[in-house]
Amino acid sequence: MCLSRTPNPELGHADRRGVKEAAVEGCMIRDSNGPTSHASVIRIVEVGPRDGLQNESNVVPTAVKVSFVDALSKSGVAEIEAGSFVSPRAIPQLADSDEVFRRIERLPGVIYSALVPPPLPVPTLVHSAPALNR
Repeated sequence: MCLSRTPNPELGHADRRGVKEAAVEGCMIRDSNGPTSHASVIRIVEVGPRDGLQNESNVVPTAVKVSFVDALSKSGVAEIEAGSFVSPRAIPQLADSDEVFRRIERLPGVIYSALVPPPLPVPTLVHSAPALNR
């Protein structure tokens, strides 16, 4: 299967929409000799702290989210989508993402990302930038 990083009209946008566990940078093709890779990298992104927790009916405490991200960091995951900067009215389970980013233990080599839907109000982005860049 080849996952494109270009916009898909059916999905409405590019990237990992509908692919929770991995984004593939390139394609694998199969020929008569077996699979051949045209990609040098397969990028796996753990999205549980964002995608999984936003679907919980109850709000998970901030300290539990921080522990969850810290445990994932120590497990060897290379990239973790640790939160989302969406309206708290839309997804109250992620209203504390800025605090989660402030409190997580950053390990060298681990990428910590967040879903930021456009357009994000400039004051929100400016206020949260220190937590993202810590």
